[in-house]
Amino acid sequence: MKTQSTSRGFTLVEVLVVIAIMGVLASIAIPRYMEYIEQAHSTACLAERGVTDKMITLYCNENADTPLTNLSQLVGTEYMGSQPKCPYGGEYVLIPADENHDYPTVGCSLHYWPGKQADDSASDNFDDGNADGWTETGRDWEVADGKYYGGTEHGSSWNNRTFFGDEDWTDYTVELDADLISGTGGYGYGVYFRAQNYEALDAYIFQYDPGFGQPIGSFIFRKIVDSKEQSPLARIKAPEGYLWNGTEKNIKIVVSGNTFKAYVSDIDGGNTLTLEASDSSYTNGSMGLRTWGSAHASFDNIKVSENK
Repeated sequence: MKTQSTSRGFTLVEVLVVIAIMGVLASIAIPRYMEYIEQAHSTACLAERGVTDKMITLYCNENADTPLTNLSQLVGTEYMGSQPKCPYGGEYVLIPADENHDYPTVGCSLHYWPGKQADDSASDNFDDGNADGWTETGRDWEVADGKYYGGTEHGSSWNNRTFFGDEDWTDYTVELDADLISGTGGYGYGVYFRAQNYEALDAYIFQYDPGFGQPIGSFIFRKIVDSKEQSPLARIKAPEGYLWNGTEKNIKIVVSGNTFKAYVSDIDGGNTLTLEASDSSYTNGSMGLRTWGSAHASFDNIKVSENK
């Protein structure tokens, strides 16, 4: 008599149980694997930054009269053979020296950004009593009482400028509190962005300008080419009766691609766009401040945030 053998496949319930178990294992293993990969990437980036920081220290020691304003200088002066970069796609940015760092340091947008807050921002409120990290190209700047003052009671030198940040910055938002303390005639303050080549300046600027279109005054976007102001990219007159002097404003400038937007606190509460302009000449650069003419102004709570 022949014996018939039978075989039984998996039931649907058994298949579902196996799939569920595999899902649980994957939910544990995959995050740990990704964490391991990210840790390896971070370690490789740390090594690259370490080499760059050593070259920055060497450069600063040997070139005390030529401040390091961007990482490209390390290549141009042959301290490095090529532009340093994160092996895994992060953006390297030069962070200025501060009270905790004798020399500038290099940070990475993905793995480590010294001198920045948790929300990827660089800031200065001048509570430390100094303007370390700023590059002043005008003589009329001082820190007093936790604020940064441009100009004096007697006015400002015409190109009274100061700069903060890295010339490799691209898209970002600048926010600050500013008070045009006094001034008459041709005077005002400006906020630079995408600023390069500080002595022969190429940049954009948002100007808070009571002297343009008197007696009302205007808000203006301009382009700066080789330190020379170009015709306004955009301009809007201030409202009738606008108070320029002695009132602190919050200024916000959003720089994204070839579009620039400015907000002023007491123009519809700062929530409505004050002025917008477009230009594609400059794609990167740091931020800065300017006063001119008879202007005496204060600046505080400056924050530069990377656009997400």
